[in-house]
Amino acid sequence: MRLITIKLQMETRNVTEKQPDQRNITTHLLHHIPEGYEDYGPLYDRWLYPLERANSWVTRQILQHGHEESTVMQTYRIYDWSSHNILSGEIINYSRQTSLCRLAEKVNSIHHQDISTASTKRFILQSEDLSILKDNYNNIYDQNYELFDIDPVVTYLKFSQRQDAELKRQIFFSTTEHQTTASRSHDYCVSVSHRTNRRFGTISKIFKHNHLDKATMWVKLEMFPIPEQSGLFLVTDDRKIDTHIFSFDKISNPVVFASEDNKIWFLNV
Repeated sequence: MRLITIKLQMETRNVTEKQPDQRNITTHLLHHIPEGYEDYGPLYDRWLYPLERANSWVTRQILQHGHEESTVMQTYRIYDWSSHNILSGEIINYSRQTSLCRLAEKVNSIHHQDISTASTKRFILQSEDLSILKDNYNNIYDQNYELFDIDPVVTYLKFSQRQDAELKRQIFFSTTEHQTTASRSHDYCVSVSHRTNRRFGTISKIFKHNHLDKATMWVKLEMFPIPEQSGLFLVTDDRKIDTHIFSFDKISNPVVFASEDNKIWFLNV
């Protein structure tokens, strides 16, 4: 994959340097494929056609040739007005099951769910997890807490986001449990500095814990063995050997990975 990336970079550089005025959408996209690996994973896992679908919808709204822009905008105003009435509940009984009506039913069913129970749950931590939190709080606050000083009740989340100052955008994180209901590729595997080694793991739990009237975000990782360097990548056995709790701000952004022959390769590290 690294060789393909380098080759694409060289080819696109040659095309734009020799024929800058003849660059088309294909050669333009080639510039963004290498840099996109880190954020979005392998190319086969991405869908590149939402704008084409939008353009297709727009062209079908041209009802009067010679006045394309005005008829498209008028059609969109009607579509927007219809969407508002259906989603707001002004129109309840649909005489025709159009694509807009079917989409409105799907959106309304999501909005009517109890978000507090759909995305979060309250649980009691196990004793080994409480012991890790106790040690972490002792280091953070330079205190000597006992196990009974740590509240065992936490709020679990299936997913969360964190602002990345360097990338200037929100980074999405989810648990392995959330992967069964969401079509995301690599947002549950992260790296972290653990003792003297760099370790990788999948996010088992994301939870908020209250201590000293302050809510702190933590993640519980199922850890892979210590990885080894293999060329430009890191590789280890595709199995979990232990679990550990880390502060949410200590884990890396999601890592792109691939499995092969009982090995797991970490690609963008």
